[in-house]
Amino acid sequence: MGIDWHIINQNDYRLGGDVHVLGEIYNQTGNTLWIASMQITFHSGDETTVFNAPTEVTLLPHGRKIAFHANAGPVTYDSYTLDMEYVTMPPGLSRTDLGITGNSMILDNGVYRIRGEVENQGAELTNYAQVVATLFDGGGRVAGVSSALIRAGELAPGQRKTFEVLIRSYGSDVTSYEVQVFGF
Repeated sequence: MGIDWHIINQNDYRLGGDVHVLGEIYNQTGNTLWIASMQITFHSGDETTVFNAPTEVTLLPHGRKIAFHANAGPVTYDSYTLDMEYVTMPPGLSRTDLGITGNSMILDNGVYRIRGEVENQGAELTNYAQVVATLFDGGGRVAGVSSALIRAGELAPGQRKTFEVLIRSYGSDVTSYEVQVFGF
């Protein structure tokens, strides 16, 4: 059996002496990932491990992607590898009837502010919604990622809630962004 997840649009940046690794996980497991824990291992030239940087993402439906960010601090390395373990969500819990409407992005004092609304387009109350915003550079690589939570049990059918996500860019040329909502 092949790998059932892929890392795409990956890049590493050095900012203020710290190394930041960003990218996207594409889920091909056939299930919704409840939580995905990643381990980024930095190696010296002789493949000795010099540092491990953990990060995680939550709630990733099959066939979708979500961005990740790991800050490794001021590490010196020659290469790094990524590994992931995950736990799947029981079938039927993931929501596909949440939508994003009217989003916009502005640059404000070095921080990108993305604002919009999450809409419950389904027939049941949403218990949890997470908005994930991702910045991309001119090469299509992830340059920044952040998220915002919509309070549990507060998004009734047909209702909309505003959100704001603040993101710092680790790349130099942000050319586009993407906003997604995941929920159950």
